[in-house]
Amino acid sequence: MGDIAVAILAGGESSRLGGNDKGLLTLAGKPLVEYLLAELAVDYSSLYFIANRNQQAYSRFGFPVYSDLKQGFHGPLMGIATALHYSEKPWTLIVPCDAPRINRQCIKQLINERDNSESDIIFARDSQFKFPVLALIKTTLLDSLLQALEDGDRKIVKWYFQHKNSSVEIDKYFTANINTAENLQEFEAALVAKKAKALNYQLLRGRVPVDAAVCRTAILGVAAFSGTGKTTLLTKLLPLLRQGGLNVAVIKHAHHLFDVDKPGKDSYNIRQAGAQQVLLSSARRVALMVENLEEKDRELAELLTFIDCANIDLIMVEGFKKEPFAKLELHRESCEKPLICSGDSAVLALAADSNCDEKPATVMALDLNDTEAIAAFIIYYVAAYAEV
Repeated sequence: MGDIAVAILAGGESSRLGGNDKGLLTLAGKPLVEYLLAELAVDYSSLYFIANRNQQAYSRFGFPVYSDLKQGFHGPLMGIATALHYSEKPWTLIVPCDAPRINRQCIKQLINERDNSESDIIFARDSQFKFPVLALIKTTLLDSLLQALEDGDRKIVKWYFQHKNSSVEIDKYFTANINTAENLQEFEAALVAKKAKALNYQLLRGRVPVDAAVCRTAILGVAAFSGTGKTTLLTKLLPLLRQGGLNVAVIKHAHHLFDVDKPGKDSYNIRQAGAQQVLLSSARRVALMVENLEEKDRELAELLTFIDCANIDLIMVEGFKKEPFAKLELHRESCEKPLICSGDSAVLALAADSNCDEKPATVMALDLNDTEAIAAFIIYYVAAYAEV
C-alpha cells in the first residue's frame, strides 16, 4: 500500500444540506471524516484533504489540506484532478467525505482489482448504480483529466471511460452517502439500532425463556420523569408509526393499584373469585389479565414474553427506566430534572425542548416538539434493527 496516496474529497457545496460542510457534519458525536480516518490513516502514510472551505478545521486532524486547483465549486471531477495534482504516489485513492461506512475491506477490493487487471482506473459500484467518487486512479492520468476539464467535461464516468477502467461491486451499505438531513438521521438511527440490539439482547439472554421472534423485534423504551409527557407523545407517535407501516406493541408501567376491569362484569367477578388468569376473547380483541401472586413488579424481560411478536415490528416500553435496555429519553426544561442520559448509557437518543450542553456526544439529539421527526427516527431505527 506504499504506492497509494489517499485524498478525501470534502470540497462540495452541500446545497441539499443547507450549505453545511459535509465532512464536518457530526454523526453520533463525531465528524464524518473521523470515521474515514479511523479506517484509512493507519494503513496509508500519504493522506490529505481536498477542501475549499473550513481548511483550518480540517487541518486539526493532522493532515495536509488543499483547495481545488481552480477557485469556486466546480464539481467532484475538479476535486479528483486536484487530488492527482498533489499526489506523490503512483496511484491515488479517491474517497468521498460523505460516505462514512467505507472501510478497509472496500479499499482492499479496489486494490485486488488493480493487481489482477490492466486497468488504470478502478471505481466502485453497488448492485444498481455506479459510485465513481470511490476510485483508485493512476496518478499519471492527471494531464488527461486537466484537458477534459479544459474542454468543459464535468462527468466523472465519461472521463473514466476514456481510459482502461474496471469497476468493483461493493455492498451498497458501504457506499451509502449522506446528501440530505434525512440521510444523516437515517445513518444516526442505524448506529443507535446497532447499539440497541446488543443492549436488548443482553436484557433477554438467560433471564427467562424468550421466543426467537421477541429477540428479533425492535425494542425501544421511552424514559422520562413524571410530567414530561411520555403518554402524550406516545399517543401522537402511534398514528404516525402506523402510517409508516409499523405494527407497534406497547408495554406501560403503571401504579400498583391499577385495574383494567370493571366491577360487575363477568370477567371481574371471575377474577375476584380467585382465577389467577382470565383470558377474554371476541371477534375484535383478546385480553389477558394475570394476577401477580406476589406484590412485586415483574421484570421487563418477563413481560416481553407476553407479547405475540408474530406480526409486531416494534415494542415500545413506557417506564422501566432503570432497566438496562435501549431507551429514548424525553426531557422538558420546565420540569427542572437532570438528564437521565448523563448517568444511563442505555439512553441512546434524547428528545428535548432545549439545548442540553451536558448531553453525551454519542447520544442522538432530537427535537421534543417535532413529533414527525421523532417518528421518522423510530421508523429508520426499526428498519436498521432488522438488518443488524
